[in-house]
Amino acid sequence: MFSAIFKNQTGFIVTAALAVLLVAALCFWLARRAGRRPWSHAALGAAVTAEVALTLFLPSGAAAAEASRVCVINRNYAEPFATQQGLLNLLLFAPIGFFGLMALRTLFPVVAGSILLSLCTELLQTLVPGISRGCDSSDLQMNALGGLVGTAFAWAALRLAKRPAISPRRHVRATALTSATILVAAGIAAATWVTPVAVDATSLQFTGDKEKAAAHRAIRQAFGDRYKISNVQLQAGVDDSPDILLIALNEGSAELTWPDASQLNVSLESSSNTTSSSYPVPGVARKPGSEKDALPIARRYAQEHYRGELRGSEPHVYPVGDRAELGWIVSWRRHNSDGA
Repeated sequence: MFSAIFKNQTGFIVTAALAVLLVAALCFWLARRAGRRPWSHAALGAAVTAEVALTLFLPSGAAAAEASRVCVINRNYAEPFATQQGLLNLLLFAPIGFFGLMALRTLFPVVAGSILLSLCTELLQTLVPGISRGCDSSDLQMNALGGLVGTAFAWAALRLAKRPAISPRRHVRATALTSATILVAAGIAAATWVTPVAVDATSLQFTGDKEKAAAHRAIRQAFGDRYKISNVQLQAGVDDSPDILLIALNEGSAELTWPDASQLNVSLESSSNTTSSSYPVPGVARKPGSEKDALPIARRYAQEHYRGELRGSEPHVYPVGDRAELGWIVSWRRHNSDGA
């Protein structure tokens, strides 16, 4: 999954790493001058900077012209615990809670800070043009839980090490006033600009052996051993639509309906240009230049991989683009006994 997230993101990785190191060094220097546990403050600064970079500045590949201003409210509170995204969100905030308590040694500001940081992140993802990620209640849920888990581990570690006691009441009033101000501002912003949408599932879920086996069968039937599957995730269907298996390939991606596994959509190229990701049809030396060229090429491929599906069906050829600048689509349709 990490290879898919950070693929072709060398510039971001280098910039984010430098930012994390710079903030960590600054926090270390300031805390050392104040005599306030410099290593813990440096780690806290690094953890917060990494969270901001990953959630707000990591390119998502989505259109960034305008933020969606839609906040998804997931009614299934248990779903994030069965998803990679949910667990990653938890792990992302656990260091913030852990090093926050190690550095500040006061409970209330650390817990409140973790929750408010997640809330502000979700709102900024929704409201700031150029990010276009939208907000998700499942992300807020797992981020807050991650902060609490990290705080709990730090509290246990300090108790076992018999370090100076943690003050549960220190800075309570200042933290409460700050939190109330931020919550009011966030509430006004959400009520004014954000549209809540309630759904039953929002995240990509883990898959088992059956789903992975179906994905491998579908890709092997379509392309043989040319492409390798790096990851398979389940996207729950909305309303009456089927679930979808999202298949990450070493070159390109695919979607397979589940559990019927009847429809496979594969994307190997993002343009009409042929690259190493393209699938070569044996015996074909050049790209089709017309409808007459596209049909025999597609028929050659289909007869090799889907011979049974061609029986009793009729081919139809469609240009992709007004002038077929992106190629051609060839489909076969079979008529039922009632003429449908």
